[in-house]
Amino acid sequence: MRILCVNSIIDEFGGVGFAARNLAYGLTDRGHEVHLFGSQHPDASAGSNSVGGQNGPTKVHLHTRSFPRPYALNEKRDYFCKAVWHIQDLLDPANERTFSKVIAEIDPDVIVLHSITAIGLNIWRPIRKSGIPCIQVVHDLGMICFNMAQFRSGRQCPGLCIPCRLQKWFRFSLINGASNFAFVAPSRATLDRIEKYASLSAWRTEVIPNPNTYFVRARNWRESDKPRFLYVGRLDPSKGLEMMLQAAQAAQTKAPFDLDILGSGMLEERLRQSYANTPWVHFHGSVDQETIADFMSRATALLVPSLWLENAPTVIVHALFAGLPVIASHIGGIPEHVDDGATGKLLPTGDESAWAAELARIVASPEQITTWSAACPVVARRFDAQVALDAYEKLMQAMTA
Repeated sequence: MRILCVNSIIDEFGGVGFAARNLAYGLTDRGHEVHLFGSQHPDASAGSNSVGGQNGPTKVHLHTRSFPRPYALNEKRDYFCKAVWHIQDLLDPANERTFSKVIAEIDPDVIVLHSITAIGLNIWRPIRKSGIPCIQVVHDLGMICFNMAQFRSGRQCPGLCIPCRLQKWFRFSLINGASNFAFVAPSRATLDRIEKYASLSAWRTEVIPNPNTYFVRARNWRESDKPRFLYVGRLDPSKGLEMMLQAAQAAQTKAPFDLDILGSGMLEERLRQSYANTPWVHFHGSVDQETIADFMSRATALLVPSLWLENAPTVIVHALFAGLPVIASHIGGIPEHVDDGATGKLLPTGDESAWAAELARIVASPEQITTWSAACPVVARRFDAQVALDAYEKLMQAMTA
């Protein structure tokens, strides 16, 4: 089967980019002809080349094209510039013309879309017209929200603002009456949240885990070790890091422990300054997968204090495969990935006192970590890459039958 996989930037290793590449490589290793397409970086030239699959000499064909925007994806600009960028991403006919040429050039049997920001949200229209089966993988709330998280000014949005309502209406109007679309998400919670504002009943919907593979090291933790908690992710207000640090500060008065923070983001500089003289907090910046695996092997538990409606945090699944228990917010798709009381603990979102109490309890009861740790690899089997690839192939076969 010839498959066209699409993501905003194909060399990006954030959660979405990681999932897009793993799906492309996994399908290639199963004998499919896979083309991975993304927008071209402003400093690069458009073109095509190939890279090896994960487990053999087979190749994933890489393609990029130019989709001009006022500034590069992820740059910070003022409100007016952002508005122009999003209007162009949503409405520019050039997006459709360029992607139509890509479809004609590759002539795929199936199209798999991940994030299409910076390529053009309106490429749904030429895909609908082509009649080619299309799977839209839903990694966030971008289909109903411009900022993709329904999170603004430090809190969850109570509904859709007018700009988000308009873009949602426009996007779904592009595939009104189409029979060649399906929507896949790694959590039921995310599909349910989207369906609160936009019915998906006209199309197939399925929950399939991201087909990711992870670098894992053998567990190197003992109950007698000094407790060492771990945070891995963006240093962003929606991630609840500030609340977690305050909770950890309170828990420190009852039982000492260390906290390692891996990642970068808008809060990094301020948090480094605020905790510069705090010996138990250690900021390590952005690191590679092998370094994350090293930290996971020695950590007591992973902390995921998110405040927004997470879909399927990659780091949680990574932790499960590593045998690392997870203490996380009870929000979004997280409860579908953390078995409360079996592989970790789910806590009320944003509840600083609950987080402080749980951290202190774990420090005082390390035997709980041993029990949770033993269950993690068993639960992780639900998220095995081969299980996910089986589900994707089954869906593709049904859509092309």
